[in-house]
Amino acid sequence: MSGSTRIVLLALGLFGWLMLAGQSGAEAPADTTAKRIPFHFRGSLSLGGELYGIEGRDNRRSPWSYYAQGRLQLGVGKFSMPISFAYRDRQFSYDYTFNRIGLSPTLGIATLHLGWRNMSFSPYTFSGRTFYGIGTEIKPGNFYVGALYGEIQNPLAIRDSLVTGASLIPIFDRKLYGAKVGFRSGANHLELMAMKIWDDESSFDYPDDYDLQGYNVLTPKENVVLGVNTGFGIGQVFDFAVKTGFSGFTNDLTDPLTGVINGSVPDQIEELYTVNTSSRLSFAGDATLNLRIKATRLGVQYRRVEPFYTTLATNFFANDLEQYTFNLTTAAFKRKLRLNGRLGIERNNLREYRSNDTERIIGRLQLAYKPTPNWNFGLNYSNYQTSAETRILSLNDTLRFVSVSNQAGFTASWLRRGQSRDLNLSLYTNYQNIDDQSAVERLTDLTAYSAALSAAWRFKHSELSIGPNIHYNRYLASNRTQERWGLGLTVAKPLIGDRLLGQFSSSISQNDIDGLRDGLTGIHSLRFRLRVGEKGQISWYNSYRHVDSVIRSAFNEWRSSLRYGLRF
Repeated sequence: MSGSTRIVLLALGLFGWLMLAGQSGAEAPADTTAKRIPFHFRGSLSLGGELYGIEGRDNRRSPWSYYAQGRLQLGVGKFSMPISFAYRDRQFSYDYTFNRIGLSPTLGIATLHLGWRNMSFSPYTFSGRTFYGIGTEIKPGNFYVGALYGEIQNPLAIRDSLVTGASLIPIFDRKLYGAKVGFRSGANHLELMAMKIWDDESSFDYPDDYDLQGYNVLTPKENVVLGVNTGFGIGQVFDFAVKTGFSGFTNDLTDPLTGVINGSVPDQIEELYTVNTSSRLSFAGDATLNLRIKATRLGVQYRRVEPFYTTLATNFFANDLEQYTFNLTTAAFKRKLRLNGRLGIERNNLREYRSNDTERIIGRLQLAYKPTPNWNFGLNYSNYQTSAETRILSLNDTLRFVSVSNQAGFTASWLRRGQSRDLNLSLYTNYQNIDDQSAVERLTDLTAYSAALSAAWRFKHSELSIGPNIHYNRYLASNRTQERWGLGLTVAKPLIGDRLLGQFSSSISQNDIDGLRDGLTGIHSLRFRLRVGEKGQISWYNSYRHVDSVIRSAFNEWRSSLRYGLRF
C-alpha cells in the first residue's frame, strides 16, 4: 500500500470518527446537563484545465494540462483537522504526475502533521521546504516543542537539458528528522533546533543505460544543522534579536578519504555526521538592534553567511557574504508621508578562498505621500555598486571590474468621484541602469526606461469600466537600442446582474530596433467570471498573442483555461 493511499484511508477514518462524534452529540438527551458537541467543517476545491497552441515556434507549454486541488478542515469541539491535496498532470512539460495529500489535525495545544506538510524552524536551518512524513507541534503556554520525521524532495530529481528538455530521473530517497524547543514571551524568546538530512544509499541503483552526463552529480549527501534563535526587549524602546545556523555538510558519503575542506570539525560535531574530504562546516546568522520612538524605527543589522554554507532543508540563498546595514522607517504629517530606507555595505571572500575581493554598497529608499484623499505619490530609488579587484595580479588589471546599478521610479494617481461616474488617472515611470566600469574588458551595460499613462472611467449606473492606456519602453544593451510603444484598452462590465463579469483587454505595440521598424506585437485577452451559488465560481480565460518580427520569425500563440472554484 502506497504512502498516499495510507494517508487517504487515515483521513477517511478520521472523517468517519468526526461524523459519528457529531451525530452522538446531536442525539444527546435534551436536558440541562447534556452538552452538544459542535461539529464544523470548511474548505475549498479548485478544478481546472488548459489548452495551448503556437504557430511559428516550438511549444513552450503542454498543449493540454489539468489539475485538481483542495483543502478541507474538519472539527469537533476544540479538535480540528485540516486536509489538503493537489494533483497536476502536464504531459509534455515535465512528463510526470504530481500529487500530494496531507492533513494536520489539532486538538487544544497539540497539532499532528501527516503526509505532505510544512513546518518552519528558522531561515538558516529548516524553512520553505515541504516534507512527507509525520510531525508534531505542542504549544503549552509560552513554550514550544516541535519534531518531525520523514522524507524531503530532492530538487535534482528534475534535470533540464537544452536537447531533451526537462525530465524526471531516479534519485536517492532523502530522509530527515529534527526537533525544536523554545520559549517566547513578547519580544523575549529563546529557541534551540537541530536537523539531520541524509540520502539513503540503498534507495537508488544506476540504470543499465547509465549516462555520466546525467548522473555525475548524483552522490549521496548528508547534512546536520544546529540553530539558536534568541532575542529580548528593553521596555517599549529597544529590541534585539539573533538568528544563527551551524551546518555540517558532506557532499559525497562514498568518499573514502577523511578530512574536511575548510577547517577542522569539533569532536562533538564529528560524531553527528559522516566526515570526509567532501565535508565542510560553516556558519550563518544575523543580529538586529532596533530603536523605536513613536512612529520612527531606527535599526542596525549585521549578517554573515560563510563560504560553503549549505543546508538540504532550506531553499537556496547566497553565501560568502557579510553585510552591515542601517534601516530607517518613519512617518510624518499625520502619517500622510511614509519613508522606508536602508543603507549598508556588503563584502565577500570572508575566508580568502577567492582570488579577488568584492565590496558592494547596498541601499534602498521608498517614499509614499498622500496629501489629500484624491492624490497619491510614490518614489523609490535603489543603488547597488559592486567593485572587485584581483588579489594576485597587482600589475595586470584584467580581473578588475566595477559595475553600478541604479533604479528609480515615480508613480502618481488622481481620483475624482462624481454622481454618475468616477475617473482615475495614473502615471508610472521607471529607470534602471547597469553600468560596467571595467578598465579592460567590457561586460554588458543595460539601460532601460519605461513609462505608462492610463485612465479609468467607471459608469455607476451601468457599472461599465473603460480604461485606455499609453505605454513606452526603451532598452539600450550590447550597442543596440530597442523601443516599444503602443496603446492599450481594457473594458469590463457585469452581465446577468452581477453574477457574470466580462473583461476584454487589448494591447498593440510597435517594435523598433536601432531606429528601424521591426513589426508589431499584439496581445489580446477575454475572460469571464461567473458566480455559481453563493460560494462557487467559474473562470474562463482566453488569450491570443501575435508577434511580427524582421529579425526573428513571426509566431502566433494562444491559450484557453477553464477553472471552477468552490468555498464551503
